[in-house]
Amino acid sequence: QFFIMTATMPKQLQNLLTEALGNDVSVIPDEELLKESRNKYRVEHKTVDELFLEIRERIKSGKKVLLVVNTVNEAIRLYDVFTDIDCFCYHSRYIVDHRAKKEKTIEEFEKTKDGYGFLLIATQVVEVSLDIDYDFLYTENAPIDAIIQRAGRVNRKRLKADTEIVIFKHLPITEKIYDVSDILQNTFNFLAEKVKIKA
Repeated sequence: QFFIMTATMPKQLQNLLTEALGNDVSVIPDEELLKESRNKYRVEHKTVDELFLEIRERIKSGKKVLLVVNTVNEAIRLYDVFTDIDCFCYHSRYIVDHRAKKEKTIEEFEKTKDGYGFLLIATQVVEVSLDIDYDFLYTENAPIDAIIQRAGRVNRKRLKADTEIVIFKHLPITEKIYDVSDILQNTFNFLAEKVKIKA
């Protein structure tokens, strides 16, 4: 017997497991957790550059903001834009030792600077590596599973009010990274429609 636990079990994988294992598969959803409201979502038909003012205002008001983009070059460019505020940059080009030190610094800074606004600019590495709990996420459009993982870094403990996930337009180079038929545009359109319906 074995047990799989995940926050993001795709329906396709559930079906595959059921097909392979027959009637021995049981899915036990966490109903209590699923009923809780965690964050507001907003889809912006803007680039990240058009959101700079809003991001700065939130940091100045003492909020922890996570900004996730899909390429290292874009993360470095944005880090150079925000040199006037407390800002960290975290991506996959760091060697293992430097990444471990950076992760420790980021986690310590977050825990000791409550009510102090700062910005973490990151790439996809933030989806699985850091135990952080931010107030706002600004994320470049990506496949839905990536967005779900990124969103999991905001209001993790469900103790905060008025937290928000903002999805903005992806750069054309992102289509080379996620080279799957129209997955990016389909994700963006789907989220925009769901957010609009919910509102």
